[in-house]
Amino acid sequence: MCYCGEVAVLKVAKTVKNFGKQFLDCPNYKRSGANEESKGCNYFKWFNEDNGDESDATIGRQTRKIYALEKSVMVSEKKD
Repeated sequence: MCYCGEVAVLKVAKTVKNFGKQFLDCPNYKRSGANEESKGCNYFKWFNEDNGDESDATIGRQTRKIYALEKSVMVSEKKD
């Protein structure tokens, strides 16, 4: 899961330095759109890293909470 609550997407790097390496990232990364919500959360992790690290899970949960709270504040401010 990425930080905005979406299922992270497995991709393959095409750069010279990391060609062929697999990584996970936010499915909304660099999605075109006028608003901030469509830009994604910039989640990135090399696929071969230890995915069982509890600190990453905690950071992910907290980041999703922050994202949801910021989104509700923006909606609330638009209503005023």
